[in-house]
Amino acid sequence: MTVRTPAWALGLFLLAAVSAWPQHGPPAAPPASSSAQVQLPLGPSFEAVRRAWFVPETEARAFFSEFHPSLVEFALAAELRHETGKPLQEIRTEERAAGSWTALIRRLGGSFAALVFQGGARYGLEPLPAAADSVHSPAAEERIRLLAQVMTLERLTGDGPMAIRREMDSGSSFESLLAKTRSKTEGGSGRPIPQRGEARRRDHGQALLGGGPIGPKPGNSGFVNTEGQPPASTAPGSPRR
Repeated sequence: MTVRTPAWALGLFLLAAVSAWPQHGPPAAPPASSSAQVQLPLGPSFEAVRRAWFVPETEARAFFSEFHPSLVEFALAAELRHETGKPLQEIRTEERAAGSWTALIRRLGGSFAALVFQGGARYGLEPLPAAADSVHSPAAEERIRLLAQVMTLERLTGDGPMAIRREMDSGSSFESLLAKTRSKTEGGSGRPIPQRGEARRRDHGQALLGGGPIGPKPGNSGFVNTEGQPPASTAPGSPRR
C-alpha cells in the first residue's frame, strides 16, 4: 500500500527547509581601522592647542589616536615638541619610560626645565624648594602642567602670563579660556598680535634663564596670529624659536 502525502503537508515541509537555509546578505561593514580613526577631526580645544604650537594635523591626530592624551598633556607634549624638535609620539614614549613628566623634563633640560625648577619672575614662579625639587615631586608636576596651559594661552592671546594666571586663579579652566580665544577670533574682536623678531625673542628667553634682567616686559608676548599660522620668522627654513 502506498502512503500519499497531502500537497499542503509537502508545501509546509519545503517552506521550513527554505527558511532553514543559510542566508547570504550583503557583507557587514568592517570595523573602523586605526587609520580611519586617525582621520577623525580633533575637538575644538585640541585644535586650538595644535595651532598654538604649529603641530601638523596628521601628527596631532595620530598622537591622539594612539595615546588619548588629556588636553593639558597634549599642550605639554606640543610645547616640548616645539622646544626639542622631537615628534609627539617620541616625547610621550620617553615620558612613559622616564616614569613622569618631571623626570623627562629634568633629563631634557632647556628653557622649559629652567622655568620649572628655577622659576621665573615673569611667570610669578620662585625656585622650587629643595624638598620639592625631585623627579617625583607633586609640586613640580603641578608647575609643569600650569606652565603648559599658561604658555599655550600666552601664544594664542598675547596676554601676559600673570594676567592669564589671574583668570585661572579666579576659576576659569584651560578649556574655557581656549573657547574664549576661539570666540574672539571667530567674532573678529581679537586684537592683532604683533610678530617679534627672532633676536628679540632670543634675548627675552635669555633673560628668563638668568642671562639678563628678569622681570615683566612691556606689551604682550603672543606671536600666533588669529588664523593659527606661524609668523614669517617661524616659516619653514627659519630658525626655531
